[in-house]
Amino acid sequence: MTGLSWTFVYGRESAMNWKWVSGIVVAGVAVVMLGRLGLDTEQESLVMECQRDLAALPDFLLENDTGATDHLQQKGRKHFTHAMTQARAAADRVSTRSECDKVLNRYLQAYRGTHLWLMALHDGGPSWEESWQAQTTSTPTIEPLTKDTLLLTLPGFAHAQGEALAALMTEKETTLSAYPNWIIDIRNNGGGTDSSFQPLLPYLLSDELYLPGIELLSSSNTLDGYGAMCARFMDDLASCQRMVEPRIAALAQTPHGQYTTAGEDSMRTFRVPAAASQPQRVAVLIDQGCGSSCESFALMARQGFAVKLLGRPTIGALDYSNMVPWILPSEQRELFYASSRRMALPEYSVDIAGVAPDIYLPKPQDPEQEIEQVRRWLEGGSLQPVMADAD
Repeated sequence: MTGLSWTFVYGRESAMNWKWVSGIVVAGVAVVMLGRLGLDTEQESLVMECQRDLAALPDFLLENDTGATDHLQQKGRKHFTHAMTQARAAADRVSTRSECDKVLNRYLQAYRGTHLWLMALHDGGPSWEESWQAQTTSTPTIEPLTKDTLLLTLPGFAHAQGEALAALMTEKETTLSAYPNWIIDIRNNGGGTDSSFQPLLPYLLSDELYLPGIELLSSSNTLDGYGAMCARFMDDLASCQRMVEPRIAALAQTPHGQYTTAGEDSMRTFRVPAAASQPQRVAVLIDQGCGSSCESFALMARQGFAVKLLGRPTIGALDYSNMVPWILPSEQRELFYASSRRMALPEYSVDIAGVAPDIYLPKPQDPEQEIEQVRRWLEGGSLQPVMADAD
C-alpha cells in the first residue's frame, strides 16, 4: 500500500466545493459565447455545443459517479480548476464533433484514467456498441504445450466470450483433467463481466471465495440506467435480471445522493465446490492490459492454493465500476460513468497501482517467450528468460 490517507467527504461541504468549480465553468461558457463573432456559423455552433457539454460534466459527476467526490477530496479543487481551464480553451478551438469528443475525454482523465469515458452518438466516431464489438471478436482457446502443461488464452470476458469459454470447457473437459500444469493467459484482457469466467473457478478454488462487496450511489439516472441495462447490454438475459433487480429495488428506496449496499455485506463469502479434477500448478499471466473484470478474475484466482500470478501489475480499473450511460445535453455523445465502488476502500485500492503479481516478470520482447519461460518453470525448470537460439 502507498502512504496515501484517504478521507471521504460527502454532503454539503463537498457540494459547495464542487459548485465553486462548476461556477467557473458556467462563467467561462458565458465568456466564450460572447466571443463567437470571429467564427463562421458552423464552427460557432460546434464550439457552443462542446462548451455546453463540458459545462454539464462537473455537477453531473458529483451527483452520479461513485468516484467523483473521492477524487475531489484526494486531488483538490485546484487540480480540477486547472483541468477545466485547459478544457475550455481546447473546446474553444474545435471544428468537428470528433475533436470535441477528444477534448471531453481528456478532461475526464483529470478524474481517473479508467471506467469514465465518452462515446459518440454522431457519425464522426464509433458508438459504444461498435467499440465493444471490435474489442470482443477474439475467442478463448485451449492448447496443450507439452504432455504436462496446458495453455488457456482468455482475450476478454465479454458475455459472448464467456459463452464461448463455457462451451469450450465442456468440449475439452477430458483434456483439462489430463494436465497437471495450467498457464492462464489474461494479458491484454480488457474485462467484460464477472459471470464470463465463472466456469473456471471450480478448477482453481477449494470450496470458498471471500470478496469485498460493492455499494451504489443513488440517483435518478443510475436507477434508469439499471432499468435499461439488461436489454441494451446483455440481451435481456435472466442472469442479468437476477443481478440488477435487487439493485434497482435498493436504488429506488434510497434517497438520491446516498449510498446503498443493495443488501450486500462489506465482505462476502461464496461457496465454490471444487471440480472433480484440478490442476496441481496454475500460473496466471497478467500485465497492464488486464483491467476491470480481468482484475476481478486475478484476485479471485489468487485465492486458489495452487495459483500464482506472474507478470506485471494490471492497469487498475476496479474500485469504481458497473458502468451506466448518460446522454449529454447536445445529444451527440454519451457519458459512461461508474455506479458502484468497492467496499474495500480506502484501505485496499486496486486503482492506485493495479493488481500486483506474486512474481514480477519484466516485459518480454516476444509475448510467446514469456509463455515458454513460465512453462519451463511449472515443469521444474528456471524462471530465467528464455534465450533465443544462436545462429
